Amino acid sequence: MNIRPDRKFLASLVSLALPIAAQSFLLSSVNLIDNFMIGRLGESSIAAVALGNQVYFLVMMLLFGVTSGAGIFVSQFWGKKDLATIHRIQGLTLLVSFSACLLVSLSAVTIPARLIGLLTTDKAVIREGAQYLRIVAFSYPLTAITFSFVMVLRSCGFTRIPFNAAAAALSTNVVLNAVLIFGMFGFPALGVRGAALGTLIARALETCIIIVLSYRRDRPSAAPLKGLIDWNMPLIRRIRKTSLPVVFNEIGWSTGMVVLNSVFARIGTEAIAARNIADTVFRMLMVLFVGMGNGAHIMIGNAIGSGNEQSARRLAGQFSLLSPMTAVCTGTVLAAVSPLVPQMFSVSPVTSRYIIQFLLIIALVFPFKALSIIQIVGIFRGGGDTRFSMALDVGGVWLIGIPLAITSGLILQWPVWLVFLLASSEEIIKSVIGIYRTISDKWINNLTEDEPGIPLDKAPK
Repeated sequence: MNIRPDRKFLASLVSLALPIAAQSFLLSSVNLIDNFMIGRLGESSIAAVALGNQVYFLVMMLLFGVTSGAGIFVSQFWGKKDLATIHRIQGLTLLVSFSACLLVSLSAVTIPARLIGLLTTDKAVIREGAQYLRIVAFSYPLTAITFSFVMVLRSCGFTRIPFNAAAAALSTNVVLNAVLIFGMFGFPALGVRGAALGTLIARALETCIIIVLSYRRDRPSAAPLKGLIDWNMPLIRRIRKTSLPVVFNEIGWSTGMVVLNSVFARIGTEAIAARNIADTVFRMLMVLFVGMGNGAHIMIGNAIGSGNEQSARRLAGQFSLLSPMTAVCTGTVLAAVSPLVPQMFSVSPVTSRYIIQFLLIIALVFPFKALSIIQIVGIFRGGGDTRFSMALDVGGVWLIGIPLAITSGLILQWPVWLVFLLASSEEIIKSVIGIYRTISDKWINNLTEDEPGIPLDKAPK
């Protein structure tokens, strides 16, 4: 089987992946701009926003888990052009994600200092982080609505609306940050509270744009109310069986990332500030591979849903070859520009040194990380192989990354760059295991087929 990326493959990938990558780039740019502007206030403010955003990071991963699990079904049912079932899935996704985010928002509004205090003992950071979290928490339920609509749009190949909404949100966030953080045009200088308020308004705008454009342009996400609540137990059981591992995957992985950030926060304010800046740069570079992973998810899911498993195998091979090759080039560029990044921020020489060291390590593991994203998000989830992808992703963080970081950073107190390198080494092991799984074809599961005697579109009597 020929797995060399051909012209048809690249054309399909570009049409799907580039808008998703561009949207991810805009979202990452919001974080970079936030960090850049807050960075003018000093390391404590950077650390406060970084730790305050750990709650949002957990919310994002929860939503990503719920919508990714649902998106597996949507992409395969779109291959069958079954819009009624897609709307049922969208309704369930909205209910679960909105309810979960509402609970998190209530906690973040009522006990923000306690939540930040779980991650650091620096009183100044806790005080500023709580101010930030108490405001930005109101955006979490809005983000749940956005994610649910975007999940359907992306899984059906409609990527322009999410991109346009993200572009509007970015523009709004930049302007409001400048006005509210530093105090311009007669507004008071609110510091980290201004950054939180700007983010809240920008996310509200993004949600409104996505809903309005979905219904105005009659996209697959424009579900009637009756279609959103037309659920049945066979479908719920099927979604639960496949989606729960994805939710546990994202919760387990994101909780692991919070623990790793806590390790660096306890090493020192300079370490967590440097990690936050380096991670923001890393996420901006990863947007291409996030788009590629989502493109793989959609293309492979559509192929399996339409009954063409041979095409799904070929696509998996093409993505597995293309992603690390592209990542080698990206990592090389990152290594070359790493000395310039600290100059964008008002940080100490120690923090600047950490930033450069972290970026060089990221450049080293970049091809493995890119391949791992394609395997977990694109190939395995697109094929419905969610239990294995959960074990691989969560196991890498909790069995390799976290133990190595705690041992080297908090017990042995080794140099910070070595702690970061050891914590990142899990990506190499995960990608190698993923290659063997891809070759085995065990990841291919057609989720659109009815269970014996129980069709998906009918509840049992």
